[in-house]
Amino acid sequence: MLRRPVEDDFYEDPDVEEEILRGNGVMLNQIVQQNTSGNYEDADLLRKYRRDVAYVKERVLSTIDGNIDGIRDLRFLLASVQTYGNIDGECMMAEIAMNEFSLFSGIIEKFHAIVGPWQAENESQRRRASRHAFETHRIPLQHTFATVSKRKLVEEILGRIEPSIACHQGVKVGLYSDSCNEKTRIELNIKNNFKDPGMICDKNDRRFVLVLQSELELMVESMKHLAKTVGFHYEGFPVHQNYFVIVEAFVEAISDIMNEKVDMETMRWFSLLGQKVDAEDSVCPWETATDFHCSRHSEPKSNFCASVTVGRTCCIIYHVLGSYFRRYHLKKIPTTHQLPSTTPSIK
Repeated sequence: MLRRPVEDDFYEDPDVEEEILRGNGVMLNQIVQQNTSGNYEDADLLRKYRRDVAYVKERVLSTIDGNIDGIRDLRFLLASVQTYGNIDGECMMAEIAMNEFSLFSGIIEKFHAIVGPWQAENESQRRRASRHAFETHRIPLQHTFATVSKRKLVEEILGRIEPSIACHQGVKVGLYSDSCNEKTRIELNIKNNFKDPGMICDKNDRRFVLVLQSELELMVESMKHLAKTVGFHYEGFPVHQNYFVIVEAFVEAISDIMNEKVDMETMRWFSLLGQKVDAEDSVCPWETATDFHCSRHSEPKSNFCASVTVGRTCCIIYHVLGSYFRRYHLKKIPTTHQLPSTTPSIK
């Protein structure tokens, strides 16, 4: 039985029923977790995970051409989403955040948007969506503070996933907009056609997007709903799992390339992100004084914030892969046994 939410004057019509759907409560945010032994319990997700590891290794190795240090200059996209739950096949997006980062430069560009308002098809769906919102991100279905239109959001997403194609269509966003200064372009080696060595693209000039395994399903379903809502039918829009790479698989792939092993503690930190735990318990040990919260979730601070999730995910990635690179470079430093002798030989 689902508990009654505390009434909040922020909601015009708070749900006061003890039960929904005649007592058959539905988990709106079902998450496929790893079991205690670290093995995935869902066969499809396990296959997806393994494919992602293999794909990232193949794409990265072909891009760096044997230069391990070249991994640090590659730029990746990382996204997080908050939704109203997957209700009867409809998954409305409440908030999205997308960071572009590299292991060398850190977070290079941030995008964040509050999405809406939305209209549920019937009263049952409205109540279930409102309940989910109340217990997570607290962005109501009907609101007036959306930061971007739904059609513009489609452009913002595509402009980062397919910058070269979007540019030809007159869409330039983020690092690929005219507002990006020349110094940044030079430092990141961004070409005018946006086909530069720092991006990993497939044969269609499309980049993959990193997403936590706990958010994969909701990310895909909310993208489908967004595209359907604005009447956007384009095969390049990320409405399938193949457009995304699981973050944990990405870290494992880079680890394999560097002959390292990811420990379970790292996976545990990933699993805490965006979950209902005490705020202090979800702050990773490597997080600096930076506050990743968006203005909507800054007071009181909430873990159900897409900006927080992508920011903390980046911190964990930097810590884990950064430690691998430090060990990699230490191995390259000659030891006393390897140093050439400077003592003249005795004849």
